[in-house]
Amino acid sequence: MVLLKDTRECLNQFVSCMTEQVSLKGEINWINALKAICIVFIYVHHCEFYCEQDLGLFRAFYMPFFTNAFFFVSGYLLFRKQLSSDIIKLDASSWMTRWGGQYLRNVMFKLVIPTMLFTAIAFIPKMIIRGGDMTWLDCIKAILFGESYWFTCALVVSELLLFIFLLARSKSIWTYLLFGTVTIFVSLVLNHFDVRFLNNDSTPWYYKSGLVATFFLAIGGLYWKYEENIDTFLKGRQRLLLVALLAVYVFVTLCFSENVDCIITNGTINLLGLLMMLISTCLLVYVCKLIPSNAFITYIGRHSIGFYFFCGAIPNILAIILFKFGFPPSVTTTLICSAIAIGIAYPVVYIVNRLIPFIFDIRLIRSNLKK
Repeated sequence: MVLLKDTRECLNQFVSCMTEQVSLKGEINWINALKAICIVFIYVHHCEFYCEQDLGLFRAFYMPFFTNAFFFVSGYLLFRKQLSSDIIKLDASSWMTRWGGQYLRNVMFKLVIPTMLFTAIAFIPKMIIRGGDMTWLDCIKAILFGESYWFTCALVVSELLLFIFLLARSKSIWTYLLFGTVTIFVSLVLNHFDVRFLNNDSTPWYYKSGLVATFFLAIGGLYWKYEENIDTFLKGRQRLLLVALLAVYVFVTLCFSENVDCIITNGTINLLGLLMMLISTCLLVYVCKLIPSNAFITYIGRHSIGFYFFCGAIPNILAIILFKFGFPPSVTTTLICSAIAIGIAYPVVYIVNRLIPFIFDIRLIRSNLKK
């Protein structure tokens, strides 16, 4: 009865959340907008896969930015804090004592543990859907080696790499960009020689993707460093530069999309793919800065990790249901599946955040007990 009462309260608050504007201290509207847009394309991408329909040029349009922009904003927020004047002036020992431990705890409790928990939770539906082809040994292996949620796994690797490099206490963002460039090179070398652990290209924890992602975190930091200069520059006629970048992006998408390698799941990209990733992220940031604050968008952006953890299961189940009702693999089916999936994910993430928020950070259990 208590759970039913809590659920009813959640539903009532969910309805009010759809219409109210809530702004948290230090929250940046364009980052929430960017994450929300990327989440939508992540759901479209998964629905495209499960509905067995290639979206062609539309897919080529969103591929360069729909996950890579997340790494960009993660780096923006990371360096915004770690390179702030009060923190970067500390030596390695003082930083480790005051901020380094918190850094590692956040990686562990906000990324590693939720990834492991959701991998375990998603295992039973996977067994049912795949007809028992998976065993509990597969589940344990997936949990320990991070074989399910590639994005959070890669983010863990990249943030740990930057943690190690932050111990050098470099104050220049260009040093971190150079480090990110080196990690991309290392990933390409590992792929060139087909280096594998446990006969798996991505084990452990999609480390090759993490090596590439480190570069995009550094790019996010670079943008943070020069954001005001860039915003000042992109006024008046200089905005034509954005039009030119958009023209280049559209041209390459229409004419050379098959030559663009920008999927970092396996830690590989090419030069054209890198260029498209940078251009598309630049354009997306500018567009998101024009979007006014909106409760719906803000909530998705604020809880994007929660939406990400459901981006596989919900589209998969929906695609199965749609096929059972006679929907054929098509663009229409994919778009219907995407719209319904996002519509379902919103209240699911909201209810989970209200009833069991500690699944995203188990430290909240202790906080709730203190209350």
